Amino acid sequence: MKYAKTFYVAAGLLLAPSFSMAAQSVAEWDCGSDGYRVGMAEDIASDATIAISINGASAVSANRLTEIASLVELDGSFTCPPSSSLSITIDSSSYSATID
Repeated sequence: MKYAKTFYVAAGLLLAPSFSMAAQSVAEWDCGSDGYRVGMAEDIASDATIAISINGASAVSANRLTEIASLVELDGSFTCPPSSSLSITIDSSSYSATID
């Protein structure tokens, strides 16, 4: 009986949903002469509304890359690198990148 309980507990742990999965967040970001690319921790829905705010300025519309569902791209000439803040809003949720 003792072995059966151990087996059931172990099986339950393996079958239980994982709570350690990463929540949506800014995983990385990069900028170049043509704009910003922001990598998110999770995929973004293809119909999501995405906006990026750089250094607290008004948010500018951005697009999710078709090839990589977790990557957002903002084309254009902006402060690179941002001096104080880079935040991204996906639908109604906002996430911030760490600016060193």
